[in-house]
Amino acid sequence: MAFDFNSKIQPLKSEFPEKTKNELKVILIKRYVKFFLIFFVIAIIASIVFFIMNSKNNPRAILRDEDNMGQDIKLLLSSEGESKIISLAVHGKELSEEEAEELFVKKQQEIYEMVLGDNLSTDEILYPLKFVKNVGDNVEADYLSLTPELVDEYGNVYNNDLTTPVRADIQVKLTKGNAYKIFFLYLTICPATSGKTSEKLEAAVDELTEYERNNRDNEIFVIPEEINGVSIEVMNEKITPLEFAFIALISALVLGYSLTGLLIEKEDKKRHSELEDAYSEFVSKLAFCVSAGLTVRNAVLRVISDYEKRLDKNKVLRKRLISLKQDMETGVFEASAYDHFGRTCDLPCYQRLANILSQSVVKGIKEVRNDLFDEAGNALLKENTRLRMKNEELGTKLLIPMFVFLIEVMLILIVPAMKMI
Repeated sequence: MAFDFNSKIQPLKSEFPEKTKNELKVILIKRYVKFFLIFFVIAIIASIVFFIMNSKNNPRAILRDEDNMGQDIKLLLSSEGESKIISLAVHGKELSEEEAEELFVKKQQEIYEMVLGDNLSTDEILYPLKFVKNVGDNVEADYLSLTPELVDEYGNVYNNDLTTPVRADIQVKLTKGNAYKIFFLYLTICPATSGKTSEKLEAAVDELTEYERNNRDNEIFVIPEEINGVSIEVMNEKITPLEFAFIALISALVLGYSLTGLLIEKEDKKRHSELEDAYSEFVSKLAFCVSAGLTVRNAVLRVISDYEKRLDKNKVLRKRLISLKQDMETGVFEASAYDHFGRTCDLPCYQRLANILSQSVVKGIKEVRNDLFDEAGNALLKENTRLRMKNEELGTKLLIPMFVFLIEVMLILIVPAMKMI
């Protein structure tokens, strides 16, 4: 679906009457873009920080990768007028024996938790195991089952025919670069019909419920990490930073688009309201000047000069009138200037006034004078109606604080009475 520029730039015509359609499109695009610039600024700042953190003061000092992936460095060799470009493979840093041992001990402890899967402990294996290949920090694990009739190379557990628990041994080889370590997992495979786990979980549920009941006098309830060997985890779904950034970006785009339209519409309503408030006074001044014997052109210029001096009021109307004066002084046909003034104000009352002023070029001053007086009278009546409606709206808005005060008074009277009961 194509973007409808015409409907979006319509409110801008009254704000920028001197702009062409293409110029209004540019203004509209700028207003939309400014809501998204903050993301570009953040991206630039993040790029600069990333560059500073990753820049190297000495280009000849190459930091070896910790992941043993290595990197290719292009070098230019020169000697006696000859040159050659080569690619040197700089391998990752090899671990010392102490570093490798420390890392493998850490990963060995993590593997005991990784391979369990849905099982509770290595002493009670009922469900398939998880043989994780990459255990983090670029350490790879290879698994070899020494009892394939109980556990195969994929971690599947065969315990349907068992009647008593049986021990199974798994050989694990940890490798990183040239360093490696071999250790064994000692597991107890329990019969599939064992109800030990279910009973243990049911007992944990009862104990957890009892624990919550006994701690109801505390303001904060802290969930324990385990009860009698049963680990407890809070099942809260956490949003990753990437998901949060994506949601924030989509929300900002939607809100930015919506807020831009709302702001443009709000500004347009504000300009229309200011023009409507100033109309009655403006048309009355024109009628007074014409009745004093001035021509329509001189009366318009006289009123415009008066508004030019009033910098603190009717800014929107003053801007339209200055544009009208420029058209009249630059040789634009008088009727066309009035018509353009009515279209830029974009209100029926100003368009009606523009038609009256345009007719002064063809009709006599007498008919225009009568039309101006009629328009001034109607404008005064409508102004009174608008003021009465505003007063009614103001009275409606005042009902909210009145209700708040009423509730406060009722509370002051009711609370002491309730305490006495």
